[in-house]
Amino acid sequence: MIKLLPQKHSLVKETVLAIRHRIERGDYFGQLPGENSICTELGISRTTLRKALPILENQKLIGKASKGRHREILHKKARNRAGSKKLTISFLCRGELEDQSPFVRNLIREVRDSVEVGEGKVIYQSIPIGPMTSRTLIRNLQRMVSDSETNAWILYNALPAVAEWFGASGIPAIACGGDVIGKGIPVVSHDGVSVIRRFIEMVTRRGHRNVALIDEAPSERMLEAFHSNCLEDHSSAKGYSPELNGDPGRLIRRLNELSRRPQSFPTAFLVMGVKNLITLYTWLGKQGMKIPENASVVYLGHDPVLEWLHPEPAYFDGPHKPLALKLLKSAIEVIDGTLESDSLELLEMKFNARQSIADVE
Repeated sequence: MIKLLPQKHSLVKETVLAIRHRIERGDYFGQLPGENSICTELGISRTTLRKALPILENQKLIGKASKGRHREILHKKARNRAGSKKLTISFLCRGELEDQSPFVRNLIREVRDSVEVGEGKVIYQSIPIGPMTSRTLIRNLQRMVSDSETNAWILYNALPAVAEWFGASGIPAIACGGDVIGKGIPVVSHDGVSVIRRFIEMVTRRGHRNVALIDEAPSERMLEAFHSNCLEDHSSAKGYSPELNGDPGRLIRRLNELSRRPQSFPTAFLVMGVKNLITLYTWLGKQGMKIPENASVVYLGHDPVLEWLHPEPAYFDGPHKPLALKLLKSAIEVIDGTLESDSLELLEMKFNARQSIADVE
């Protein structure tokens, strides 16, 4: 419901008082909402709001304006009350919600359920998948942030450019997954590098020497961990990276190329992405290769489809609830300003054994 301001005094003055009251009460904290949100809430024009904001700035209640960024709230009382505020958190992913994996949907549900206990809310926002110029990407982000009432953003598997923009803009944000470490925002995620190390240790103990990482978009950190651990274990490091669109044909062509060199063809695969997993199973079957007799397969993550594959692949899985709680805690801290921008918290993933791994004969 739109709350109209009284008209008995200057509308600009009434706007200043209304915003000041919301800041002191803790309704606004960390950063001011976008101009569209404030204008809608107060029933005023942008012209009126833009006359009121410099007055609040002179009163040391808010920070200076900066292109593409929300104004920082300087009022200490508002900052101290941030932890008890009704939060609005935006979950930003690539692609639409219905296209996300069950893990991502469950993670969003857990964050939403936790936020709604305090009468807050979670909003799903998406960035289109596909090529995009940096200028278009930044313009889309600016528009998205400006039109949102979000207090903190959770960036799931974000592109490095997205994380860098949020970090440079000073907008409260947490990254979860993706090649985003060192991009200026805190990171809370499962420890994929640890998974790679454990996978290589496990299969090399079983006699595997040619191992493969199949991922749609491997981060530099993941690839570096894969190659360095392979070298430590005297394995042959083989990393293939189908394009982001996950086209099975690209992976099949790569497997066909490698199959022409039987002595170096991988005997153990760590796979990310259900499309990649199903493609690998199908290709191996057509080649007359059996799992695990001819190839051991481990999946990173969990999806209900795994139970329909034969044999069901072993997998590394991280429960979504602990991760959701860590993300929510970090979101509150980043709003309060108590979490360092280079903060990194990695959660261990559990290995679930299945009949898809065997020793090399």
